[in-house]
Parts: sequence; structure tokens; C-alpha cells
Amino acid sequence: MSQIERAMYFKTKIEEAIHLKRLGSYDDAIAIYKHLIDIDPHVPQVAEGIAKVFAVIGKYKDAHQCFGFASHLYKTIGDEEKAILCNYASGLFLNPD
Repeated sequence: MSQIERAMYFKTKIEEAIHLKRLGSYDDAIAIYKHLIDIDPHVPQVAEGIAKVFAVIGKYKDAHQCFGFASHLYKTIGDEEKAILCNYASGLFLNPD
């Protein structure tokens, strides 16, 4: 698979997972994100996407960890704005009670 084909595959699957999350099919969305993580665990949009699903379904510890990892990944590619937003989101789920 070429880099362009891989990028298009990831884009399509991420959009599908977002759509499934909006429909309330959280398990299906998580399955797509986990599949993408198996292919490449260093895609920040995937870490952020699965974090959002975890937040919606009440898995706050997982959301905290995934937002933190997404923040780190965004920093490594130089997207400071997204890194800050994910870092902030991570903090929201540190102690949700």
C-alpha cells in the first residue's frame, strides 16, 4: 500500500468511525479505531477519536490516557494548537468525579 493509499484509507475509516459515534454505535467506532491503531499507533487523529468515544461512554481513565497520547503525537508533528486542546481535554478526565 502506498503512502497516499494508506492516508486515504485512514481518512475514510476515521470518517466512518466519526459517523458511527454520532449514530451511537460506539462499539463499532472503537473497533475501527483499534484496527487503525493496530496498523499504525502513531496517528494523532486516531488517538483523539478513540478518546472522544471513551469520553462519551464514560470510560474516563481511557479517555484521559488517549487524549494525553494524542497531545504527545500532535506535539511531535508540530501541531501545537491540537496538542494544547488534547492536553486540556485529557485534564478534564483526570478526576471526573
